Amino acid sequence: MGSEAKDRLIQALRVEIKQQQSSLLELEASLHDGPMQRVIAAHMQLQSMLAVPELTDERLQELETIDQMLKTAIDQTREIISGGAGAEVTLDGIDDLEKLCLSLTSESFTVRLEADDLWKRVSLEWHTPVLLLIRESVWNSRKHSGAPEVLVALCSQPRGVEISIEDRGCGFEVEHVEVDKFGLCTMMQRAKNHGIDLQIDSTPKQGTRIVIKC
Repeated sequence: MGSEAKDRLIQALRVEIKQQQSSLLELEASLHDGPMQRVIAAHMQLQSMLAVPELTDERLQELETIDQMLKTAIDQTREIISGGAGAEVTLDGIDDLEKLCLSLTSESFTVRLEADDLWKRVSLEWHTPVLLLIRESVWNSRKHSGAPEVLVALCSQPRGVEISIEDRGCGFEVEHVEVDKFGLCTMMQRAKNHGIDLQIDSTPKQGTRIVIKC
């Protein structure tokens, strides 16, 4: 095979690889933003139902069976997306806000953090759910907003701490977006389960601001 033919073959392979990578990213986004979020939300709602003390033993067993089926579906979907072993939602050992923001920063996307010294005022029991809410918010901004950066800012409040996650991206109409889009249903259910106040404000072409009060 001549040099020119080899160059054409290499170029064709590069184009094919790029197309395959694009298809994989689209598949991941479709799974994550659609059925995955519905299943996670259903799983969270079911866990809330299981905590009700008035359930009969028979009903409790039925709900626990459904709960296990949903958990299996979540694990299998995560395995498809990641190409590895499925796992529960975790922070991969990250237990600090600054570390989380650093882990979400890339060459094309910056996560700015302000007043992170107030993080110590957040109750320990809320650390994990709040960090998960922040991660989901930042990930959505990075993935959907088109903005080059997002600001994570903490503000002291009389009854705790207010955490805002704000970008100047494309935004969206909150009242018209499907609740399962962008993982919103998962975020709202997680906040509800832990008694955390979550507010979502977004305007098309201006950006999105998510506020967590804890």
